[in-house]
Amino acid sequence: MLYALLRPAALSGLFLAIAIAPAFAQAARKRALTDQELIVKLHELTRAKGDYVTRLGPGFCRRLGVRPIGFCEAFQVQFSADGRVAATFYSLDDGRNGMVRIFITTYLEQGYVDDFRVDAEGRLDRVVRRRGETTSRVGVKDAVAEFKRVIAFLRSHQDDLADWPDARIVDDGSCPKGRVRRIPRDPKLALCIDRARLKVN
Repeated sequence: MLYALLRPAALSGLFLAIAIAPAFAQAARKRALTDQELIVKLHELTRAKGDYVTRLGPGFCRRLGVRPIGFCEAFQVQFSADGRVAATFYSLDDGRNGMVRIFITTYLEQGYVDDFRVDAEGRLDRVVRRRGETTSRVGVKDAVAEFKRVIAFLRSHQDDLADWPDARIVDDGSCPKGRVRRIPRDPKLALCIDRARLKVN
């Protein structure tokens, strides 16, 4: 008699477990990325979907310890809030050794702009603070709070890139030898780019 009473309850519990198992699995798949994983993801998306800019200025690269290619060329994505650019994510190659470098510029704080250099593993390793035309190095430990703030901002806006198409690569002979035309989502920003810049490390 007791078994007959308990059996429906046991089956109900089993069916409930089966029903919610996919939800648990989906939640596990959607775990939050670590800061390092987020930076690597944004690096890959910026290379695939972002604009390619050629004149950031050699001083910008050199202040962050990178030998510029040309006038400091980089892939970039700008993230906006309240109608203005709040952060810019850059992925570029070091002209010294070809290593991938990641810069993040934040405009979130009033009165100054912070430029962060991040290694390929997503670790902060250099900070430059700009106040108008004046620049100064900031210790990494002293900049952790501001870095965490911009990472949180980028995390909340990472899905902004989801609907962006990948840039198209066209090799139709219209560019000099060794270069191809890269056409981002805004065709007006299309340009000829060295094939070597297209790698994703």
